[in-house]
Amino acid sequence: MKLFAIAFVSGAVSAFAFQPVGWWPLMPLAFAALCELLARAGSLRRAMFTGWLFGLGQFAVGLNWIATAFTFQAAMPAWLGWVAVVILSLYLAVYPMLAAGLAWRIGRDKPLALVLALAGAWAVTEWLRAGLFTGFAWNPAAVTLVDTPLRGLSAGIGTYGLSAVVVLIGALLWLAARRQFKPALAGAAAVALAAILFWPRPPLHTPDLKPIRIVQPNIGQQDKWRPGFEEEAYRRLDALTVKGRPLTRLVFWPEAAVTEPLEDGRLGADRQAQAERLRATRALAIGDVLLTGALSYSSADGRRVTGATNSVYVLEPLGRIAGRYDKAHLVPYGEYLPMRPLLSAIGLSRLAPGNIDFAAGPGPRTIVLPGDWGRVGFQLCYEIIF
Repeated sequence: MKLFAIAFVSGAVSAFAFQPVGWWPLMPLAFAALCELLARAGSLRRAMFTGWLFGLGQFAVGLNWIATAFTFQAAMPAWLGWVAVVILSLYLAVYPMLAAGLAWRIGRDKPLALVLALAGAWAVTEWLRAGLFTGFAWNPAAVTLVDTPLRGLSAGIGTYGLSAVVVLIGALLWLAARRQFKPALAGAAAVALAAILFWPRPPLHTPDLKPIRIVQPNIGQQDKWRPGFEEEAYRRLDALTVKGRPLTRLVFWPEAAVTEPLEDGRLGADRQAQAERLRATRALAIGDVLLTGALSYSSADGRRVTGATNSVYVLEPLGRIAGRYDKAHLVPYGEYLPMRPLLSAIGLSRLAPGNIDFAAGPGPRTIVLPGDWGRVGFQLCYEIIF
């Protein structure tokens, strides 16, 4: 029981390696502890339970922000947020359990094999976690290295490869603690060499610089969707857009900066959508291009709103649509309600305002921007972690 308790505490402590705390050395130290616990497990069942407890501790602490999200939706009681954190953590801990079980199976009584197997298995199970059952890729171990020079490795091995490096660093510390200095030093040298090879370097040629403007109006969720707040939101967005020298610019507004639809499939609603596009682009000068988060509505019968998309619009002056990207990887419970017939029947709703489920877009898309701005692809909010 003592070793199981240590596994849970080690996982919980490792969560403080993530932001906003950001004590990144805690993550490799936690993996060093996990290696020792797996070496003492004695059976596959105990090894898997150790990995599950480690993951449970890490997710329960690292995902506590989910509970706060429940306070923004009156239809969802706040206490249910903490229940959601626990239930989600119970499920997500299955992936560390699988990694620990596979590592023990391959490397029992062989410390070096255990180290390599755990690093590889952890990366694979993080990748699986990002895709299975809609995916939940939050808090891969790799992100703890963002503020270190080792982040450059991600250019060559990607996020999950960098997660394997985090595990490997901790495992090498464990080997050194067991006085297996040769493999520990060899592994450390390999990591250091890779970091040097992928060290960020300045570009050989200085690119042509063009003026862009990134607008953040600092509007809280408590106000953003409040009826009648649209004009104040536009006032802030416009004031920040026109500020500065009169140059042809590429302007960025935030996700869902425009809370009324810029396209609407209901009969007779296109005029209002066109007026909204004119309203959104009134601060643009000739040649400017606006990339803004906004909504679109669809209607199956031409009368009722039956679907919506969370989109990024490329707009030119006078409200002309030059392109659109629809968010493809939606947030469960935030942008759509899984098992809607069941959960709606017991009075539950989405965590975000509104009761219409968003529809997922077709996936990655490259849009050619007007003028000489080139091409652009999008990752919208939650999609960035995949």
